[in-house]
Amino acid sequence: METTIDRPLPIGINIDGTVHKDFEIRAPLVEDVLEAEKAADARQVHAFNIALLSQVVVRIGSFKGAVTPNMLKRMKRADYNAMITAMLEIEDQGEDQSGVAETSTVTS
Repeated sequence: METTIDRPLPIGINIDGTVHKDFEIRAPLVEDVLEAEKAADARQVHAFNIALLSQVVVRIGSFKGAVTPNMLKRMKRADYNAMITAMLEIEDQGEDQSGVAETSTVTS
């Protein structure tokens, strides 16, 4: 099981008429970065970040379907910042001291 973290969304993302106020995210893999580079020019930081987030967001609220860049493009800046911060946080957690990837779920 991969490490994930749950975080609140300051404003919330409207998906199919429901405003979702939290999300779960996992650490990006190299594969996710490569897919994001295919989807968006890595020199366009925000477009790349949206493409990468769409790869690593596990769920938004009760919505567990595929998260697309178009869904994320409609969110408010405060929610974007919350997701980016969470992605950087989980990426920093990385591997434990023994070099074995963490397998527990972290929540706040």
